[in-house]
Amino acid sequence: MPFCVLAPEVQDDDSSLTLIDAGSPGTAGEMAAALGSVGLRPYALRRIVLTHFHWDHVGAAAEPAAQYGATILAHRADAPVIRGEQPPPWPDFTDAPDRERELFEQVQGPGGPTADRPAISCAPPCPVDIEVAPGDVLEFAGGARVVHVPGHTEGSLALHIPAHSVLLAGDGLARIGSDVVPGVFNQDRSRLLASAHLLTGLGAETMCVGHGDPVVSGGT
Repeated sequence: MPFCVLAPEVQDDDSSLTLIDAGSPGTAGEMAAALGSVGLRPYALRRIVLTHFHWDHVGAAAEPAAQYGATILAHRADAPVIRGEQPPPWPDFTDAPDRERELFEQVQGPGGPTADRPAISCAPPCPVDIEVAPGDVLEFAGGARVVHVPGHTEGSLALHIPAHSVLLAGDGLARIGSDVVPGVFNQDRSRLLASAHLLTGLGAETMCVGHGDPVVSGGT
């Protein structure tokens, strides 16, 4: 499971960095090491965009934000959960395949969350400095447009970067082998499927998903 998504194109002209999602709690050091391994400087981090509130995407955001002075952005619908002001909603498995429920039980464990094993959607409270809305254009990589893709969570977002034909899809889509499939553990599967259709219709040549390798048009 990747702890962050960072595309080389997602940089400002002044070499400041934008991080898309921040990984699970306790992985901030791994993130910094990963940046350094490809010649990027963690102290150049200026913003962290969170695609949704799940722990494996927001859990390590607060530490690098505080250390490097980065601004944290999230969709306004998920921001209260990320801040710890509201409890995270539980996934709805009503229309989900049986294998998805089985996978959730494997990850979460039987009997649901406990004090020693909290819900997988929980993460330590994290500040959100800027609440974004659909259609907002973030000023990096030639303009990254916020796309609202509800279903996985109410405030799930993707970033479309037309200048580079790149789509950062979050967990609305995942890649398993050569297949691109809808994400799992969703609040509303029907809305997720509509969002997945929206994402695939944007026509980006490179699509980075939260789980799995990037998808390149005409390639792998």
